[in-house]
Amino acid sequence: MKKVGLGLLAVSVLAVIGTMVWAMVTEADDTPVVIYIIFGTAGIGALILLAVAVYERKKQEKKETFERRDN
Repeated sequence: MKKVGLGLLAVSVLAVIGTMVWAMVTEADDTPVVIYIIFGTAGIGALILLAVAVYERKKQEKKETFERRDN
């Protein structure tokens, strides 16, 4: 899951850069709808990374609890 989240963030960053360059070259007056889709993808990637971090932290706490009881 961590790779999926990082992949979504990386793709969205590259897409934002590409879209901004395209908007400047074509002298677009309005923000392309693609920008909203890209930011949505970045948000989903960030949420996935946050969920993975919380899951790994819970798993680590559970492991530490078992180690303390063994002592």
